[in-house]
Amino acid sequence: MNFKYMLAAAMAAGLSSCTTNYAYEPIIPNPPNIEMTQARCQMMASSVDQGYFAYGSTSYVAGAAIGNALGNAIREDQFIQQCMTMSGWRRVPGPGQGKAAARSTAPRWTPPKPRPAALGGKFPSAPK
Repeated sequence: MNFKYMLAAAMAAGLSSCTTNYAYEPIIPNPPNIEMTQARCQMMASSVDQGYFAYGSTSYVAGAAIGNALGNAIREDQFIQQCMTMSGWRRVPGPGQGKAAARSTAPRWTPPKPRPAALGGKFPSAPK
């Protein structure tokens, strides 16, 4: 029963990784064609994949496979981003991501405004 849920989670993670939430913009004058650059970077990205070996229960082996697949996906994404940057393209938030990206850069916590001291009387001046 556990294996079915793990398999469903792995399939959902695999399918969701196919969508991209970013675009590329040129950072140098006259960069190479973006389609050809992306194809070259994606072809080379599989070179960073790592294998795994797992022995044990079915759940453990499935968990190791999912963990390895996620690690490989992260390594491939980082490789593609660096490859595109070296080819003259910068990754930027894609369509519909501008507001979310702007929100994430804003500070989430603002310090409270200082309140006056609640104690009465005069305080000595600060030492010099």
